[in-house]
Amino acid sequence: QTGFQETQEDTASVSSGTSGLRGDLRARRIAEIEDMPDDPDVGGFPDWQKEVVLPVRHGVSLGMLFDIDDTSAVVAGFAPVPGPGGDALGIAEACGEISVGDQLLSVDGMAIAGLDFDAVLRVVKGITSQPGERQASLLFCR
Repeated sequence: QTGFQETQEDTASVSSGTSGLRGDLRARRIAEIEDMPDDPDVGGFPDWQKEVVLPVRHGVSLGMLFDIDDTSAVVAGFAPVPGPGGDALGIAEACGEISVGDQLLSVDGMAIAGLDFDAVLRVVKGITSQPGERQASLLFCR
């Protein structure tokens, strides 16, 4: 476990807090989301929500950078993931479905809203802490 955590720390970067303008934009986005209809689309989620299913492996970082505050975890960017041939795209960036600015709502059905900074990190990093390969479900909104 310890070696895995060190590897994750090397490839994950998280910032806390937001600037005034960014906070205002986030508050506006949250207000817009609350006003959106709850009619699900064909995939079972409203149009403004997106489920991304990622193939994950034990100890391999997703390569996502987050901006986490008291109410949300927003994708702030992507980090290259060290590999045998040098740095490569992380799983999250390589899938092409996750964008900077996407707000993470849940991981494998566990809601992120209201979790503190450390709890969000544990949930996100926990995706790759299970042995073997599996599919992880991440729910985002824009």
